[in-house]
This record gives sequence, structure tokens and C-alpha cells, in this order.
Amino acid sequence: MSIALTSFVRRLLGRFPTAPNALLKEALLEAAREFCARSKILTDSYSITTSASTVGYDIAHATLEIVSGVELRNDSDFPLDELSLLQFQTQYPTDGRPTKYTISEGQALLWPTPDAIETLTGKGVFRPKSDATSVPDILYDDWRETILAGARYRLHTENVLYADAASARVAMDAFEAGVWRASHKRAKGGTEKRLRTKGVYF
Repeated sequence: MSIALTSFVRRLLGRFPTAPNALLKEALLEAAREFCARSKILTDSYSITTSASTVGYDIAHATLEIVSGVELRNDSDFPLDELSLLQFQTQYPTDGRPTKYTISEGQALLWPTPDAIETLTGKGVFRPKSDATSVPDILYDDWRETILAGARYRLHTENVLYADAASARVAMDAFEAGVWRASHKRAKGGTEKRLRTKGVYF
């Protein structure tokens, strides 16, 4: 399920009553995109079918775009190693069954370059597309105050009409706190349980 950005806009109008709706939506969308990329709160499954001599494969999604990988497995259920884009670019060109991958600009790039047809299944971190008019409802239900804070920070720092250093600092602190909470919750498997570590004694 998704919810329109206009639902967020109504909550910003009290602080920015003269701001155009388009400006508020832009700030909200950028805040939502940064929040999702950093917190890794939105994950989804995907699959790609390889073909010989093709390195890059689009990861299609109706309203979201992939930011990074969580895992990618071949049809023997063997996990591929994820590399940074820089690491990927240093790999020597060769063909074969892929053992490594990276995510870049909405594509999965595979190494070695596939030399046969194979279906790979993966899980990735997603965020709203740059032209989205709605976002997954979890962002409104659970994280709207964080995204609103991120939007306020952008408006206070990127638009001269609403420049306010003190308000920007408050908004930035609230946004960063929300990113931390979301990341912490994800690390705990989406629960509110405390993280526990097992001590090693000598």
C-alpha cells in the first residue's frame, strides 16, 4: 500500500503556509529517499534472468528503485559476494558463472560476465523513485515525523525564503535521530527488543 505525498504536505503547511505545494513535495520526497537509503528500512525481493555477454540487468519496480543489495543467489542457492562499485570496476574482464555483483543506478552488475542463461534471486534495499508522487504507507504510519523533519531541514537550508539556522539544526537533529532509530530497529529484526551480545570470557 502507498500514501500520497499530499498527506505529508498538509502537516508542513502550518510551518510554511506560503510555500508552493510542489516545493513541499520535493523536500518531502528527497527526505524520504535519504531516509530509506540510510536506514535501509525498505527491503524487497527481486529476480533477474541472465543472458550471455550482458553485464547489467535492470531491477524493475513499479514505484521504488533499488539502492543496494542485501543478498543475491544463483539457481544453485549459492550467494554472490557484493562489491562496491569501485571494487567492481577493478575486476578483470572475463566470462563465466557470476560470483560477484554490485548495485548501480537501478541495475545489478555481474562478474564474471554471464556466459549462459540463469535465474538469480535477490533481496535489496529500496527507496521511492525521484519522480514518485506517493510512498509506501510505512513511511507515513511509522516514520512521518522523521521525514517531516528532513523536509523542514531542506527548506530551512536550501531556500532563502525559509532560511533559519536554528530551526534547521533542530530539524536535522530530529531527522538523524529517526534514521538511527530505524537502523537500530532493523538491526533487531523489526522488533523493539534490546540488542544483546554474548560475552567471551578467558
